[in-house]
Parts: sequence; structure tokens; C-alpha cells
Amino acid sequence: MSTKDRGIIVLAILAMMAAFYFTPHLAAYRMRAAAQANDSVTLASVIDFPSLRESVKAGITAKIQTEMANHNTQQATAWANIGAGPLSDMVNPMVDALVTPQAIGSFMKGETPGKDQSGSSEEPGYETNYAYEDVNQFVVHVRRKTAKDGAIGLVFLRSGLVSWKLSRLRLSL
Repeated sequence: MSTKDRGIIVLAILAMMAAFYFTPHLAAYRMRAAAQANDSVTLASVIDFPSLRESVKAGITAKIQTEMANHNTQQATAWANIGAGPLSDMVNPMVDALVTPQAIGSFMKGETPGKDQSGSSEEPGYETNYAYEDVNQFVVHVRRKTAKDGAIGLVFLRSGLVSWKLSRLRLSL
């Protein structure tokens, strides 16, 4: 094998590694572009809605339970005695209504779902950080530039060899 052939093989391997590394970045970009274009079909193709809904439900329920436990009142004790059933009956329909392609698209554009945005032409300032947590998990942290805390983590999980889907949200409620 000649030196030229080895060089071509090394370059091909490096190109494949770079492409493999940037596949979750591409999924995040596709999601953002689809949100900007109001393309709910493309949004739905890069989001695992059942997993995302369960993630949001679990996060909200855990936050509510923590808040109730921190308030040592008679009302909090009464809710704790009733159990998680009524809580999930309250949270589940809200999350199901909010975790849709249209609502996710609104969130991605910095809008409030269902709110008229016609008078708002100003783009909100956001910081975005991208990070692998492991080979199959990639997180996009989004935070308003003016906020000290409150980052939202968009967790993408590998779906096949080079495909990624938004599967979880890490909410800082």
C-alpha cells in the first residue's frame, strides 16, 4: 500500500469520525430550523414524544412533591396522605397538551405557546451550550442571557447509528 493510499484512508476515517461527532449538532440544528419554519412534521421526526412527555411529567411531579414536602403545613400533609394519584391526574393532561410539535416549536423560538406573538419582533437573547454526556446522550443547555440560573437541558438520545431524537427535558423549575 502506497503512502498516498494510506493518507486517503486516514483522511476518510477522520472525515467519518467528524461526521459521527457532529450528528447530534445536526439534529439540534434541524429542530431549531423546523421551529423557525413552523414545520411540525420535521419537528416530530426529531422528537421522541412519548419519552419526552414522560420526562416532563416526572420532572414536574417530582418538583411539586418536593415543594409539598418542604412546606410543613396541614394542607401539605393532607396532599401527601392522598398520594400521587390526584397529582398525576392533574399533571398528565397539562403535559400532554403542552408537549406537541407546535408547542415545542414555540418554545424553540422563545415564544409562549398559544400567545399572540404578532407585536413581538425582538429576538430574545439566549446562550446555548452543547455537550456529550456519553456516547449515546447529548445535551443542549439553553439559558436566557439575562438569567443567572434556569437553564433548560434538551437531552438527545441516539436513535440508531447516526440519528438522534430529543427524548428528555431537564427543567429547572
